[in-house]
Amino acid sequence: MSGTAAIQAACNATLYPDLCFDWLSAQPGALSANPIQLATIALGLAGSFVNESVSVLLSAAASLKNSSALSQSIHDCIELMDLSTDQLNSSVVDLKSLSLLSLKSELFNVKAQLSGTMGFQLACSEGLSDVFFNNQNFTNVSSSGGDDDNIRVLIVDSQEKVSKGIIIVLGIVNAL
Repeated sequence: MSGTAAIQAACNATLYPDLCFDWLSAQPGALSANPIQLATIALGLAGSFVNESVSVLLSAAASLKNSSALSQSIHDCIELMDLSTDQLNSSVVDLKSLSLLSLKSELFNVKAQLSGTMGFQLACSEGLSDVFFNNQNFTNVSSSGGDDDNIRVLIVDSQEKVSKGIIIVLGIVNAL
């Protein structure tokens, strides 16, 4: 299975298969990819969203005083996002070392790494939510000069992309 059939099989496991198909099929090489290549493309794309989040958080951190709870939460979140990126990269390396024949039986480590990735994403989001709940905010902190909603949306978007990447990997495995 490859190309559009592989993309459809992977995306059928997601909540919005049509959006997933559009998102994934627009990526270079996706239409000719085998299932393992497709999984690595999805995880690579998720990683790029995590890296974008880190860049925005670094900009936000640079504009805050180091002693604030908000600053500490941002620095914690950056560390968690870096760990998430490491797990995604490790998953991609592990996926590339598998063959289609061994994919189902040897996917345990990749699943564990992806679970860790999502855990780091959730911890980041929860840490920032705690600060927002205590009436802290990101007013004039985001790189686009917007408010705290920009950071929240970015973190949620990053989580959604990582989650979608994980679901695609699992969808591909289940389709084989």
